[in-house]
Amino acid sequence: MATTKHQVEAPPNRHERRREAAEAPEEKAEGSLKFDSFIGAAESRATAAEYVDEAGLSEKYLIPPRTAQRWRASGAGPPFIRLGPRRVLYRIADVEAWLATRTYRSRADEVARQSAA
Repeated sequence: MATTKHQVEAPPNRHERRREAAEAPEEKAEGSLKFDSFIGAAESRATAAEYVDEAGLSEKYLIPPRTAQRWRASGAGPPFIRLGPRRVLYRIADVEAWLATRTYRSRADEVARQSAA
């Protein structure tokens, strides 16, 4: 586009900027973030499959939702994450670890652990 004396050339739009960035990725400044750093960060983030909400906990472990609510209120259940006033998540690894502490070989083993505590 030719510009006259009074016209100013428009800056490139987002599509042109993306195209330019894709064509010349090696021209990035030394201190700028690179795409590879975003990939690594995304891989280190937790996935949604690692968490369940109250309904998911109830479905996966065959307990009523009210039991999960009672466990949260009494502190007797697995650790939970409160995201808001009505949003609770459970990390599956935490639930599995909590269940492992409650796994017994026999009733005698259960009684022995309870009396030792």
